[in-house]
Amino acid sequence: MWLISGPNHREPQRRNCRELRGRTLGVSDDEVDWLTLDDWIARLGEKGIGINVAPLVGHGTVRSSVMGVEGKGGERVVPIDDEMAQMRRMVEEAMEDGAFGLSTGLIYAPGRNALTDEVVELLRIVARYGGVYASHMRCEGDRLLEATREFIETCEKAGVRGTIAHHKAIGINNFGKAYETIRMVERARARGVDIIIDQYPWKHGGTTKSLGGRFKGLKLDGSEIRTREELLDKMKDHVSWSRLKATAMEAIGKEMEKYTERKEMLEEKGYGHLLSQHY
Repeated sequence: MWLISGPNHREPQRRNCRELRGRTLGVSDDEVDWLTLDDWIARLGEKGIGINVAPLVGHGTVRSSVMGVEGKGGERVVPIDDEMAQMRRMVEEAMEDGAFGLSTGLIYAPGRNALTDEVVELLRIVARYGGVYASHMRCEGDRLLEATREFIETCEKAGVRGTIAHHKAIGINNFGKAYETIRMVERARARGVDIIIDQYPWKHGGTTKSLGGRFKGLKLDGSEIRTREELLDKMKDHVSWSRLKATAMEAIGKEMEKYTERKEMLEEKGYGHLLSQHY
């Protein structure tokens, strides 16, 4: 998952690694003294570990290390030749160090800025090492079919094994689309593309962006909340925080009403009815 390389970006990445290690492995901040995947694996060997670990190279980590974070260059779409060469080199170093493959989060920054060809080029290196590709696809909602098509195309062009992470169809208007995406995967497998799907066993999902989404466009005291900082300021005020919570609960209630209504309709008419409306 984590890869640190190069003097210009070591400290921000080191902070990120400290947080991740503290949450997942119970390691304190002052114990983070590694900069590469090889260093990290060595530290695990020295300290001992009670879980199985299969580290992946994070495409977002590689891209932001070379091109910068969004707002500081990372929002650019096409890397220049030198940047692409640096990213290839970082992925190859990580694979040499023992990474099992590469992961992407194409719905999030900075992965959302990367074109398919960039990912394919990096995955060709992964494929040479027999690695795997795990992808949070570019969309799990209205453009689910297009995102699935991109994932299949990426794996096929790169010649790499791949898995769609926590596959789902988000939004009541997309219920039933998973039938088609599963058919797409099965057809690809039939022609030799080595891909699978994984899924968590619960009905609801979430993301770090969800909190802001709950309050997007909300007006308090006559002004609209537009930034993270404005939201945090409102949360610090007892009255504003109470109103924010009430708004969030109201929105969740409306979502559940729509979910229940849609679920009952689909159970009555069948998911094929929904597919016939869209295709």
